[in-house]
Amino acid sequence: MRNLSGVVKTTGLFFVMSWLLFLIPVQTVSPQPNCVLQEFDLPTPAEGLVRKDLVIDAEGTIWFTELELNKIGQFIPALGMFREFDIPTRDSGPHSITIDPGGNIWFSETLTNQIGQFSPVDEGFTEFVIPTPDSLPYGITADALGHIWFTEMNAKQIGRLDPTTGEFQEFPLTAQRSAATNIAIDPTTGDVWITELEANKIAHLNPLTGTITQFRVPSLGGFPHSVVVDAKGMVWFTEIGRNKIGRIHPVTRRIREFRIPTRHSEPHGITVDANGNIWFAELQGNKIGRFDPRDESFIEFPVPTPESAPYFVRVAPDGGVWFTEGDAQKIGLIQCP
Repeated sequence: MRNLSGVVKTTGLFFVMSWLLFLIPVQTVSPQPNCVLQEFDLPTPAEGLVRKDLVIDAEGTIWFTELELNKIGQFIPALGMFREFDIPTRDSGPHSITIDPGGNIWFSETLTNQIGQFSPVDEGFTEFVIPTPDSLPYGITADALGHIWFTEMNAKQIGRLDPTTGEFQEFPLTAQRSAATNIAIDPTTGDVWITELEANKIAHLNPLTGTITQFRVPSLGGFPHSVVVDAKGMVWFTEIGRNKIGRIHPVTRRIREFRIPTRHSEPHGITVDANGNIWFAELQGNKIGRFDPRDESFIEFPVPTPESAPYFVRVAPDGGVWFTEGDAQKIGLIQCP
């Protein structure tokens, strides 16, 4: 398995099982001819891997991390303008990024055990040290109250930061091997969902009680990586080890899996648009995929730059689908009618 996440551990089981696909019939159609895909070069050149996550604010401004360059980036599409901001702590390893209800930018500092905040108003940074040493913060998100939730891959915990007080609360996971990776908030209930890559499970955390419930992914070696919750409460996740996306029904808690048409695509980041379509990045497939839950069909959009390693994906307020590239110093945009 590619170590693009910087923390995903390679196991022999993945290589033994990667060719065994649990087949689920899906419809595959060609990309829409009237969709347009663009790529934008980032201002700081780099050779090799630069891992990037992104988030989009209400005005459509793109904010992104540059892990190997220790920067937070900003792109204003309407002006075609990029800016970059150096993080105060050297070699902090900024990975995941989110935005709170007040418009502040938050990011995980994987290498220095911190959660960082960037204020677009005064362009200043604030950093918070996580109580558990060497916790390896990875995925991050914000709830409606402005609390910052994040995963701790090394500590097998979920963390919550109250920015108003600077206080942390941590919730232990029960799996012997967890590798809690990414995290999402249900926009309706406020419930927290987490992917546990090594445990091959999806965890649900009730923020009111702190109770954690875990659901095993049906496919052995699925290695669930990224997660998103749609407007209906459906929980969607990528299975980087089994070439699938999965879905948990909010009421029945039944899990279904859907095989991606491109073999060994290694689906990574995942998001949902206003119409309920699921978008995901294919690290090895060098494509951006779209899954329509209504007819269970896939469309895949090849990225022009060869071996660019599409990493994370988000939908802008205007419906444009933005994505980062891990092996190319670029971000991309797909626009469809």
